[in-house]
Amino acid sequence: MAFGTGSIALSSGPNYSYYTIPAAWVIAILPHFIAVALAKDKFKNAAPRQLLADLLAKKDKTALDKKIIRAESAQLNGFETLGLYAAGVVAANVTGVPSSQLNQLSVGYLASRILFNLLYIYVTDEATATLRSAAYISGIGIISTLFIKAGLRA
Repeated sequence: MAFGTGSIALSSGPNYSYYTIPAAWVIAILPHFIAVALAKDKFKNAAPRQLLADLLAKKDKTALDKKIIRAESAQLNGFETLGLYAAGVVAANVTGVPSSQLNQLSVGYLASRILFNLLYIYVTDEATATLRSAAYISGIGIISTLFIKAGLRA
């Protein structure tokens, strides 16, 4: 690693992987904004988590209630995986995984999260919901690949 470059990965072309971490954060928070837009005046910024709690406690949920719950759940899931993804990107960069591989994996992760969010929010039948699980597993597979590639170079 050349002094001052910050990463060996920079030697194999432009490295955009670090930029995908804040992009992943944006993708994680977007379902919350969708939920807020769907909820309209039911959402109270003074108690932002109350909407989800109220909807979960409601016995007879409307289709809209269920969509809001799914959007908030997608948001929570995004933040549950974000730290592991960021750590994987850092580990792969520090150990010198080539930037071309980092870029491909990082963009793949973002794509998996976008697909996951869309499927989680808008798909309601069990048969198609399996695709959401596949999108989730592909994202976790990408995170695992980042760590494996880092481990092989450590």
